[in-house]
Amino acid sequence: ATVAWLLPRGILTGQGVIIENSPAARQVGAGPERPQAVSYSGSHAITRGLEVPTIYDRAVPLAVAAQAGIGRPVPLVRTSDRSFERIDLMAQNTEIREGRDRPGPFMVAAASDFPKGSRDDKTPRDARLVVFGDSDFLTNAFLGTLANRDLALRVVAWLAGEEEARVVSLSDRQNRRTSLTEQTRTLMYAINMGLLPLLPLMAGIIQFLRSRR
Repeated sequence: ATVAWLLPRGILTGQGVIIENSPAARQVGAGPERPQAVSYSGSHAITRGLEVPTIYDRAVPLAVAAQAGIGRPVPLVRTSDRSFERIDLMAQNTEIREGRDRPGPFMVAAASDFPKGSRDDKTPRDARLVVFGDSDFLTNAFLGTLANRDLALRVVAWLAGEEEARVVSLSDRQNRRTSLTEQTRTLMYAINMGLLPLLPLMAGIIQFLRSRR
């Protein structure tokens, strides 16, 4: 139903999820199913001046149709050229499969406005719409990561009628999250699931050997 509603408004949705293969993205906690957006529209009020990446989770790629029946959609956020669309939602591959998957970069968000006089016009001023291929970037798990909060506030400000949405950006926010690289996460998993459970066993063996003396 959502796809059918977006189509006449000039916004197309993909069939799979975006997979991130950029080594730089993994250094900040992105990938493979958490794509990183590195390119923003410099001409739109929402993303003008935004330079810090944002991270998403199992995002669906979007596209802007050549001709929109309603509204004036424009791209806002794009992933890196190392990303691809994994068409098979049940698959687990993290490398692109030629002939089956679709190479990136991809649009993750788009904005559109509807001039007064269109059938979407319900207010005295132009109506506005922002579409994301993922809503998880607004959850507590991702909101404090990189520029996710800034982008969310910019979107809300623009939808509320602010022409310069960047004025709500929080430059003094404190990010208390710790981003771990893929190697660090693997090491922590090995320690927590392999080494630490063995410590009580080793202590018991040592105590048993001492009691035999």
